[in-house]
Amino acid sequence: MPSPLLPQYSLRWLLLVTTACAVLFSVFGFAVQGNKAAIGISVAVLSLGLLLLIFGLLFLLLWIVSLFWGRVRRRRKGNSPFAATAESSLPEVTDSATTAIDDRYIDDKDIPGAPMLLE
Repeated sequence: MPSPLLPQYSLRWLLLVTTACAVLFSVFGFAVQGNKAAIGISVAVLSLGLLLLIFGLLFLLLWIVSLFWGRVRRRRKGNSPFAATAESSLPEVTDSATTAIDDRYIDDKDIPGAPMLLE
């Protein structure tokens, strides 16, 4: 089944959005008339909207930069000056060395016993 061209909204959702917009714009109308509480609410709502707009623009900017930065990093991959020396300077560890250390230094007295549980 193909997806619809426009998103489908319920009538309840549209009525809720219409009511919220009516309340918001009536508060803006009271603010224009000089009501101090309405001015405060209007400033708070507009500040929140401006904050969300700035956040969205910064997110968009960083998203675009990350797209180009990924291409640049893929192009320069493998050019690390430490790539060749990091693998050659690591010591080689064998299984016989670790078992010798385990057998030599661990006794039964070094292993703590299970704690007593009181009933």
